Amino acid sequence: MCQFFSAIATRDGHLLFTEDDHHETTITRAGLRDGDLFLRHWVRVEQHPTETVLRVDETSIPAWFDVNEWQPRVNVLLARVRPAREAYDATVRSAQEACDAEERLAQEAFNAAERSAREAAREAYDATVRSALEAHDATLRSALEAYDAEERSAWEAYVQKLRTIEGYVQAARRQEDV
Repeated sequence: MCQFFSAIATRDGHLLFTEDDHHETTITRAGLRDGDLFLRHWVRVEQHPTETVLRVDETSIPAWFDVNEWQPRVNVLLARVRPAREAYDATVRSAQEACDAEERLAQEAFNAAERSAREAAREAYDATVRSALEAHDATLRSALEAYDAEERSAWEAYVQKLRTIEGYVQAARRQEDV
């Protein structure tokens, strides 16, 4: 697996590398053919920045390649590349932290707006329900009053008709009716 720092060591003593630390990118850009390891004039190498040992990223090491010979060359190149990579990593970290901070602020603002909207919607809902309930109650009171008046009138008419029928026993008159 390619890691920082990845390079191609050539049989004629060159180290080739690219900014993305992928051997395949370097191979493609340099126009190298990836054939039989022992017939090739190059080999994949890499060194993790926290380690001091050069590693060959191949299934085996060709006879012309000596790790002890290449280690100092890779160290010199790595010493030149490392500060640029560290500056890049620091910039990316800083940008990520700034992005994360803005995202947190945006999320907090969104959450506050959502709470406010929910509260406003709840207040509007409550006001609408309260208004509808008041209208319902007023309409119901009016309807009940009309019902009571109609029911009394109908009852009086009913009793009047019953009085005309033989056998109807009329209620005793109350004292105040006399």
